[in-house]
Amino acid sequence: MTLKAEYLKSILEKIGRGETIIMAGVGSGLTAKGAREGGADLLATYNTAVYRIEGLSTALAFLPYDNCNEL
Repeated sequence: MTLKAEYLKSILEKIGRGETIIMAGVGSGLTAKGAREGGADLLATYNTAVYRIEGLSTALAFLPYDNCNEL
């Protein structure tokens, strides 16, 4: 069984038991690591942290300013 299949199986088992699924919104590897270690089941990734770290407006993430996959 692949890692992806094992992960999906564990999520579906949690749902089947009526357990809460926790999703964390993360914008960098550091916050993703913290969310995972804190027990998050799913991670929603955003490219807005790159702009905030540089002191720029988060709104830039919604404009065709950069390629989020390259960031």
